[in-house]
Amino acid sequence: MKIVCGKCSAEVELPKEGASPEVRCPSCAAVFYMPSLAEGESLLHPDTFPGYRIVAIVGHGGMGTVYRAIQLSMEREVAIKVLLRKYSAVPRFVTRFEREASALAVLSHPNVVGVIDRGRIVDMYYFIMEYVHGRTLRYFIKNNLLSVERCIDMAVQTCQALEAAHSCGIVHRDIKPGNILIREDGVVKVADFGIAHMVEEEGDVGERERRSRLGTARYMAPEQHGTGEGIDPRADIYGLGITLHEMLTGTLPRGEPASRLNRLVPPGLDLIVERATRESRDERFQSAVELREALTTLRDSLALEETPTTGLAAAPELAAARCRACGQAVPATDLTCPHCRAALYEPCYRAECQALNPVGAERCASCGGHMELLRRHRRGELEALCEQARILAAGGRPDEAIRGFEAVAATPHEAFRDLRERAQAELAPLRRERRARHAGRLVTIAAALLVVGVVVGGLYFAYLNLRPRVRVKVPSELPKADTTRRAATSRPATKVAPIPAPAPEPVIRRTPFAEYLLALGRSDWTKLSPGLRLSVACDAGFVRLASNPRGKAADALARSLADIEQGKAVPPDAAALQERLARLMDGMCDLVSAQLAPPAPPTKEGSKSPRRPKGRTAFDPRPTFEGGVGALEEMLAADAASAGIDTPARLVLLDASVSSAFPVSTTRQAADRLIRVGRLLVRRLYRQADPRVAQELLDDASQRLDLAQRQANETARLAVSLEAVVEALGSKW
Repeated sequence: MKIVCGKCSAEVELPKEGASPEVRCPSCAAVFYMPSLAEGESLLHPDTFPGYRIVAIVGHGGMGTVYRAIQLSMEREVAIKVLLRKYSAVPRFVTRFEREASALAVLSHPNVVGVIDRGRIVDMYYFIMEYVHGRTLRYFIKNNLLSVERCIDMAVQTCQALEAAHSCGIVHRDIKPGNILIREDGVVKVADFGIAHMVEEEGDVGERERRSRLGTARYMAPEQHGTGEGIDPRADIYGLGITLHEMLTGTLPRGEPASRLNRLVPPGLDLIVERATRESRDERFQSAVELREALTTLRDSLALEETPTTGLAAAPELAAARCRACGQAVPATDLTCPHCRAALYEPCYRAECQALNPVGAERCASCGGHMELLRRHRRGELEALCEQARILAAGGRPDEAIRGFEAVAATPHEAFRDLRERAQAELAPLRRERRARHAGRLVTIAAALLVVGVVVGGLYFAYLNLRPRVRVKVPSELPKADTTRRAATSRPATKVAPIPAPAPEPVIRRTPFAEYLLALGRSDWTKLSPGLRLSVACDAGFVRLASNPRGKAADALARSLADIEQGKAVPPDAAALQERLARLMDGMCDLVSAQLAPPAPPTKEGSKSPRRPKGRTAFDPRPTFEGGVGALEEMLAADAASAGIDTPARLVLLDASVSSAFPVSTTRQAADRLIRVGRLLVRRLYRQADPRVAQELLDDASQRLDLAQRQANETARLAVSLEAVVEALGSKW
């Protein structure tokens, strides 16, 4: 948790709990006291208020503490005022605190701090208002940053805020420099309506006397000192008059006019301050509107009395100018001394004026502002800008910090040379870091573009090499022209045979079995349920057994793949799947036995009759799936052990009826045996060295068997192993 220094606005770390309540600012060495810590008040957790995050303590008063927080939903800064816990049990303090929130909620004016929300958490009362980026009027008075013109302008804006409050029947009762905030753009905001009182009859005389004593003694009207008189808007007129006198002179009034302490104060302003601070409220200005009109009239008259110059030639005293550095006479048109090169003129310190004035001039020849006061104010602004830029740089926002330091380094005034040099020293490392960041970004972008170019070039090269090519036959010999005939008058035109148009590229359509093999390599195939994958593997196996890539079995496989693409596929029941697996194993036994058996003598028609084991018919529905897998394993193991054995004689099908569901105890055993069958089959096909065998499919089938070995689910283990076996059989087709 941090606190904002009231002198330089730097954020200072708060002392730990139990330590001394004194806080020393490291920037300006100011020492201030934390009453909330000294009186046993604990600091709030950053997440105390739902939807807000506390960042720092802005200020503290007699009744509460003001925190700066972030509204998470809107990502904006707000101010949260919390009533001290020791006052939460006192009804009149709670009522006074809630009265401030109610008073601010009623008001809606650009010169009044707006209220966002209010509430209570257990015994803690709080309300949330807008956060004003700026300083209190007390800061400007202490640092002598106010000119007469600016004092009048701030007083006019304060009158406008009081007009809005008085029109709603609200009296502030505590107008003072600490309750007037000055935003960075010069807009005045009146805050702290903690003792605001509705102008109406409330309670008896004793109650009115107690309420009338509320306020700050030095700025309170005489009727607020417990006289029993009702308080009306004229009490705020008195407080504003005292504040205006302090703005002009830096001190509270002691019975003498402000012009005696500040010779720049015009006599008309003395009369306005004197009338606003009279003891009898009947002799004061009777409303904020009347006071505002008097100040506006005085400001307009002062503007008419000024005679601004438009150039150096219009100022006759500049003709005999002398250099303040060397004392030599110089022409009035020169901006620098030709002898010592010192500056003879400097721009006005007011940002909106910037008129040239002789060095050491008391007032600006264009805007009439007091040069020394303007210089102090401008130095304070530049120092605050430097400090803010340092905070931004430390907070990881270097670009904003660079803009702040560049604004300070660009000031043309010679009086701010130290600030310019300090800003330039801060700018050097920040600019180096920015150049390094930009270089890193350029390298990253160039690398990304290079990778994209390589990928696009590779894809284009693959497209040119993989697309089907159509060859056009061109005749090797052209027909010879007949040269025996010649026309009597002219040579006949030579006729050129037209070149035939290239034939359209053939449309290559893949078979359903090829589509199935491609689908096995997709990433979304593994997301299907094991039963559905087992069913589709059966369809692909029947296509392989049929030896017809476009028969009825292929149509069934195509329908299954289409249903999967459209999300309509439903896994079959266990009984039907068991029967299909038994049929598939029976067919695979015939297929493998035919491939492993020695060739039979051809028949009369020249065809080979398939060799079947004794006792076998075209299809025997009795063998179970586990039996078929066992037979396949036995047959391939015997082939691997002794190549050339009469393996069909070893084909023994187990007698068993087709079960209605998978036995859970035998599914994993069948899957393990099917994995061994797949490994033996892949090894057999590798050993054949047949050019018709697709080595890529065998490699993929071997990897799929390793994947099946790692499957924990029994059905998924069975499905992946069956897919590998079907893919291995499909490699030789």
